[in-house]
Amino acid sequence: MSPAVQQFYQTFTESYLNSPERIAIFVGFVTLLTLTLLGYYRLDRRRSEKHRRQIAADIFKSRISEIALSPGDLEAVDVLAGYLPDPSEKYLIVTNENVFTNCARKARDDEVLPTPTISALRVRLGFTRSTDRAPVSTAHLPVGAPVYVRTAAGPQKCRVEKHLDSSIVVRAERGVMSLRTGQRVELFYHNSSGLFRVKTHVQGLDTRTISLAHSEDLTQYQKRRYFRKSVEIPVEIRCAERDDVFHETRTVDLGGGGASIMNPNGRFKADDRVELSFMSGALERLSVVARVLRTSRNESVIHVEFVSIREAVRDKIFNVLFRPQP
Repeated sequence: MSPAVQQFYQTFTESYLNSPERIAIFVGFVTLLTLTLLGYYRLDRRRSEKHRRQIAADIFKSRISEIALSPGDLEAVDVLAGYLPDPSEKYLIVTNENVFTNCARKARDDEVLPTPTISALRVRLGFTRSTDRAPVSTAHLPVGAPVYVRTAAGPQKCRVEKHLDSSIVVRAERGVMSLRTGQRVELFYHNSSGLFRVKTHVQGLDTRTISLAHSEDLTQYQKRRYFRKSVEIPVEIRCAERDDVFHETRTVDLGGGGASIMNPNGRFKADDRVELSFMSGALERLSVVARVLRTSRNESVIHVEFVSIREAVRDKIFNVLFRPQP
């Protein structure tokens, strides 16, 4: 501390120590200044909070006016908003799908909102995800997407036709499914995030069109581009470049994009181009061209990737995989 500053400090201190009145005035001034600043801060904060809440309310009113939510929908939104850190920000429920999904999951777990109410509100809000993301609701399955409906009689390929408030409507691609209203079924959907399965029930039937109850319970069945399942079926295989005859063997697993197959006498190596022939049903034989990616188990198993396969053939492979096991 410089001598000049030290001298000023000493003079200031002595002046106030020798005058209690001056001390009281100084303390009062500091206190008043502090209270004034604190009051201004609180007032400014209240104004900001009021402005923020007004903006939130305006966004909410604008959003619900666009989609015309019913009183029941608004009650459901209020319930979901109760799971927000600040319930006044309920506009997030109707504008942000991730927030909606997180709150809906908690409400469903607490059994304060039934699944049909959540799914119907999701549909009315127009919350849909891009086709490469993992769905959490049947309302996320895109229109036109292929799905499989599986019953005890077997799987049937369908396509999503539309979404209603309480159901997802699918259309069978071939034939008519033997179903009844109320029957429990499994629905399978596949995208680049994997294979997803959900248990639901039939709400209505109309020739080849089936209405299935919406569900928020989709589970990821498998993470891969094409579904694969451990299954042993007889298969014939030959090297497309050097064999004239097929060799009998069996699959270890099979999927829409490839298979693992027992290697007869270790004759097939990596990069071999092979032709596979196997039965997909009682009377139908399928032929697929594949490339050997690698071998395993001391070359007793080959792992192949399908390189030339029509979608109709892939669908028949899926029918084999989704067929209920005896």
